[in-house]
Order: sequence, then C-alpha cells, then structure tokens
Amino acid sequence: MGANGNIAYITVSLRSLKKLCRDANLNSPFYNIFADLPLGKFANEETEEFLNGQENICFTDEEIDFIKKMSKNHPLRLQIACNHVYENRELNFKKRKLKRIIRKDIKYYNDKTTRNVRSSLLLGKRLLYHLDKILRRLKDEDD
Repeated sequence: MGANGNIAYITVSLRSLKKLCRDANLNSPFYNIFADLPLGKFANEETEEFLNGQENICFTDEEIDFIKKMSKNHPLRLQIACNHVYENRELNFKKRKLKRIIRKDIKYYNDKTTRNVRSSLLLGKRLLYHLDKILRRLKDEDD
C-alpha cells in the first residue's frame, strides 16, 4: 500500500510490485512507494462483517454458514464461495454440486501449477514483444 497525504493506493497481486516490475524489465521506481502487506486469513469476526456488510446482497443464515464452511476465512475462497452462492440463486444447484463447483474454482486459483502456467504465458508474451521489437529494428536498419 502506498500513501501520499490523503490518498492511498492499494494493489493486489500474487507477487510483489518490485518483482513484477523487475521481471517485466520496467525501469520505474514506482513500486518503491509501496510496502508489501501480505493478506492472510480473516478472523471469524472479519468474515462475518464481510458477509453481512454487502449493501446490495443479503445472504441468508444458511448461505452464510455454507460460505464460511467453504471459505475457511480465506479471502480468495470467500470471494469464490460468495460469487457461486449468489449465482446459484438462479441456477438452483443442489448443495453437493455447488460444493464441487466451488472446490474446482478454489483449486484452479490456488493451484501452483496453474499459477506457473499463467506466469509462463505472460513471460512468453513479453519475450515475443521484445523479439518483435528487435526484428522491427533490424528491418529498419536494412531499409
């Protein structure tokens, strides 16, 4: 989180901004104004506050109990569970199927292999970008 006067900037990422900037070969010292603040599990009270503090969405007591069991107070799991419980109001899946869907999504977002594949794809895109710049420069020199 970076702060200057009355303005606060909050970013969310799996890796620190410093590492992201370094890996992308960005020269901006922008990340230097930020401090890493790892987000861990919520306390039970924080989860309750989150679930009951939504302005446009009111979860039933049964939904809240289900969400809490599925999320185990983890912010990402909480977001995934809330999303699927809310969407299920129209889909009407049985609880067993809804659990499978939520677990599958949690596994996808939490899976180290998946994160590595996404990271590799991003690296591949950056390499292609730089290769394209080099090829254009070489073509311009030939002209």
